[in-house]
Amino acid sequence: MQLQPEGSDKMNLMNLWPYIVVNGLLVAVVWAWMHARYKKRLASEKARYVQFQQASSRFMLEAKRQVAQLNTDLAAARLAVAEAARRVDRAPGEPDTNRWVWRAKLLAGDAAADVASSMLEAAGTSASRRGHPLERLYRDARCGALQPATSDVCADWLGAAAAGGDPDVDAAVPRW
Repeated sequence: MQLQPEGSDKMNLMNLWPYIVVNGLLVAVVWAWMHARYKKRLASEKARYVQFQQASSRFMLEAKRQVAQLNTDLAAARLAVAEAARRVDRAPGEPDTNRWVWRAKLLAGDAAADVASSMLEAAGTSASRRGHPLERLYRDARCGALQPATSDVCADWLGAAAAGGDPDVDAAVPRW
């Protein structure tokens, strides 16, 4: 080991000082640049997250609204069918009983088609393949409107009766 004269350590540190300062400034600049970049990216990610939250919140609100509407339609259809059945038991063939039967068919058919359509939409296209349980439910619900008396004919007869006319005479489609 070689001995250095006294005070030479100070001299060596004094020579390194500009490099230390430049190095420190360089580290500070790189840190500031990285921090600004990170902060910008963090703000961008936060904005994307807020947009996602808002979109998912709107989706959930719409889904809840749709479920509530379907639930209401089904409840109305159940009540109409129960009232039609009660009237058929008590007074079959009466004009008011017939209107309740047409109303029940129209409400139940539309509610079944709407529920089946919503379920199929929620399940995706794979549920529409032949043999899938939802495919059959959807097909049966849609075909219910075609069974006699069709939904259009029931609506025609109900409209004629609601307008104060006689469904046997004033409807576009004659009753059987």
